[in-house]
Amino acid sequence: MNAVEFWGTFHTFFLWGLEAWVVPPIQIIGLLSLGSLAVCILRPSNIRTHWRASYWFVFTQLLFYPLIIAVGAAFQAHTAARPFRPNPLGEYLLDALTVTSMLTACFWVWRMRELRSLAGSLVVLQEAILFGAMFIAGMSVTGDWL
Repeated sequence: MNAVEFWGTFHTFFLWGLEAWVVPPIQIIGLLSLGSLAVCILRPSNIRTHWRASYWFVFTQLLFYPLIIAVGAAFQAHTAARPFRPNPLGEYLLDALTVTSMLTACFWVWRMRELRSLAGSLVVLQEAILFGAMFIAGMSVTGDWL
């Protein structure tokens, strides 16, 4: 796969990962976390007094999205033979990124002690976004397209 093919596939998978929000389970989780986030922000709380500059790093969780999509684009299943053979390195990398993403989410909920409900809402929303990327990249790596 050359660079042009990679970036074309990356772009397609990136958009498909965002379109995965039409899948009802992801949509329900996303909407519930958005509602929870709205409640956390709108209720009279001490967000301004407890917010630290380092809490902005919670949004680094979204950096997993392009990494997951890149694994899906670069390590596609071997399609030369029937049935398709999953790419073992791609599966390993996706598993590692998924576990790292979950551990990072847990870290941010633990780190933002005074604002745990806000942190929980943020990381669940971000994980719902990442689930779309994991869904598309997982199908690409295994060759099992729906």
